[in-house]
Amino acid sequence: MYYVIYYLNYYLNNKYVTIMNHSYNHFNMSTLSRNKIFDDISISTEIIDKELNIRPKYFAVPFGEVTANLLIDVNDCLRELNYKSALWVTNGGNICIDKMDSKMKLYFVS
Repeated sequence: MYYVIYYLNYYLNNKYVTIMNHSYNHFNMSTLSRNKIFDDISISTEIIDKELNIRPKYFAVPFGEVTANLLIDVNDCLRELNYKSALWVTNGGNICIDKMDSKMKLYFVS
């Protein structure tokens, strides 16, 4: 985790970079209970806040699987933690310029 924190510090003041939370354990959240989802996102939020002195506003869901329950659970958790939106990326995992087949879904926390 600290290896990642070191590199994130390098990008903190870059206006072209947005720091997003991507979870603590990087589990497929569609397999987790509501409480485990809340715990995982809360832990990673606290670490980012403590180590980088920023409060993340965006959350990228690991594995990108969307289910009705997961959408509700993630949205409720992010709302409670004052996030602005959640990002789901399907068909390929990461957003890359050369992966034009990836379908990006952005859900705003209401």
